Amino acid sequence: MAPQFDHWTDHIGAVVTSAFGSAKETGQLVGPFDLTVALLMYDHGNVARWRREYGFDASRAIAALGITPGNGTWSSEVRFDNHARRVLAAAIRLAARGGAGHVGTEHLLAALLAHGPTAVISAFEEQGVTAETVARYVTNLNGVAGAERLMAAPGWGARRAWRRLGRSTTPGNSWRGALFAASTVVALAVIFVGWSMF
Repeated sequence: MAPQFDHWTDHIGAVVTSAFGSAKETGQLVGPFDLTVALLMYDHGNVARWRREYGFDASRAIAALGITPGNGTWSSEVRFDNHARRVLAAAIRLAARGGAGHVGTEHLLAALLAHGPTAVISAFEEQGVTAETVARYVTNLNGVAGAERLMAAPGWGARRAWRRLGRSTTPGNSWRGALFAASTVVALAVIFVGWSMF
């Protein structure tokens, strides 16, 4: 398992399991719609608490999406589609860069509203919820897990990878380390050649 998945809470694990159940019934890959419905049907964790505080009607949003919730059972035969993978990757980055020690349901919701399909975004906007609304809620949690907890204590390697991920500020920054290393090698080569000429 990739180190960042060691930082998932048990609540987001339950949501993903439910999404797998939904996809298994339809015979499709797990997509962002499955993740959204599973998240809205889940009655525990930070998003469930947010729904109660905000007065968000999950049933109304699910009806707008027109998807039947799954039976909540895991299937090793079901996989994520590319859009769902992008959403999950965005949730992981959001959590790490926000200083959280976990990826919770709140990060999945924020990622869905920032990177999900237009229909998902519209289902939330009908009730006055935008990506900015949820981003403020996530920020107000100050990286605290709130009602959620990690599935297991991450090992040393997972913690190190998580810190590294949190230090990168944008997805495109991975080239900067390589550029710095290349510049250092060139500078050392120039110095060495210069010294050898004397």
